Amino acid sequence: MKQRGLSLENAFLDSSRPRSGSSNQRRREKRYLLAWTMLMTVLIAGATFSWIFCLYVFNHPEKPFSYKVLTKLERIEPPQRFDLYNVPNGVALEPKEMFARYLRYPQAGDDRLIELNDELLRNFVTNYAKAESVDYVSGTFRVFAIHVMNEESVFPQGIAVSARAIDCPDLTIEYLFPGEKIPADFFRSGDELTIEGNTAFATVINCAEPEQGKIRLTLVPLVYGTYSGPNGATVALDPPATLNLEGGWPAALNTPQDHGSQEPEQVANND
Repeated sequence: MKQRGLSLENAFLDSSRPRSGSSNQRRREKRYLLAWTMLMTVLIAGATFSWIFCLYVFNHPEKPFSYKVLTKLERIEPPQRFDLYNVPNGVALEPKEMFARYLRYPQAGDDRLIELNDELLRNFVTNYAKAESVDYVSGTFRVFAIHVMNEESVFPQGIAVSARAIDCPDLTIEYLFPGEKIPADFFRSGDELTIEGNTAFATVINCAEPEQGKIRLTLVPLVYGTYSGPNGATVALDPPATLNLEGGWPAALNTPQDHGSQEPEQVANND
C-alpha cells in the first residue's frame, strides 16, 4: 500500500510539474494570436480609412484635392455646355435682389459664407446634377477692370470682367468669359455690360464680401455660345476642359495684371 501511495504521489507531482514543450507551444500560440489581432486591427483601420476617404472625395468634389483625384480617375465630367433647353431650373434676379439675397451670408459669419461657396462650386463642377434651383443674374453693369486668365486662374483661358451694378453700387461682379481667343480689349473700362437672364443664364459660383456691406459675385454663363461686345466684336465662349480649383477667388486673382490688395479701380486695365 505504501508503495502504491508513493507511485500515485509521484504521478501527481509529475503531472503538475510544467513541461517545457507545452509551455513553448502556448507561448507560440499567444504570439500568433497577438499577431493575428494586430493584422486584423490594421486591416479594419485601413478599410475604415478607405471608406471615409472615398466618402469625402465623392461628397466634396469642389475641394481642390478631391477634384484632382476625381479628374485623374475620370470620375467627374468637365463643365457642361448647356443650351436654352436644358439649363438648370432657376430664376433671374436683378442686381438689388441679388445683393439682398447674398449679403445675408457674410452677415451670418465666415462659416456660413464658406458653406455657401462650397455649395455653389459643388453645383458647378457636378454640372448641377443635384441642384434644386439656380440663381441667374440679370441687369446692367459698368466695367472697371479686365483681367486675362491663365493657367494659374480657376479658369485657364479667357478674360474676367469686373463691373459694378449701375442701380446697386454695393454689388460688383466678376463675369467670366472662358475661351481660347478672347482679346483683353474685348471690354474697356467704362463700357456697359448687359446680362440677359434668359439668354446668358449667368449664375453665381462664388460670393465674397471685399468690404463690409459690399458683395462681389463671380459669374459664369452656362450657355456659352457667342457673345457680342460693346465694340462690335464677337467672340466664341467655350467651357474649360478642366479647372484649377487652387487658383483662388476672385477667379483672376493670380493673374499678372492683379496687384494684391489694391482697390479694383486701381487695377491695371486692358493690359
